[in-house]
Amino acid sequence: MSEDEFLKARKIERGIVLDHVPANKSFLVLKILGIDEHFPGSITLLTNVPSTKFGLKDLIKIEGKEIGKGELEKLAILSPYITVNVVRDYKTVEKFRVSLPDVITDMSKCPNENCESNKTKSFKFFVEEREPVKLRCAYCNQVFKEKQLL
Repeated sequence: MSEDEFLKARKIERGIVLDHVPANKSFLVLKILGIDEHFPGSITLLTNVPSTKFGLKDLIKIEGKEIGKGELEKLAILSPYITVNVVRDYKTVEKFRVSLPDVITDMSKCPNENCESNKTKSFKFFVEEREPVKLRCAYCNQVFKEKQLL
């Protein structure tokens, strides 16, 4: 393929670029980040882009977005291969891969509706497996897979 055949997305002044997002997971990533139709910044989505490492991947550029610890943990549940590029003044000032910690405390709820943690709003999950991701709730002791958690 020649360079003319590739779609070029404009640079962003300030925000984040998420690379190596699993193919067709961009909309789930936006949901995890709390981005909906009311988000004021520009968003560029590239889906099913060829990747030498993964076959296909998605890439997301989000103007005006900062990323927090809880969001990073949820992205790591989705995929440990997502790379975050922090952009300031059109330049990447920080680049790192999301990582799944041993203990996750920034979940919004336990998938078990009867879990005591949903009443107290105090959440804690232990990583049982990293691939595929399985987390165990510290309160009800149930193990949950990625689809149940996100």
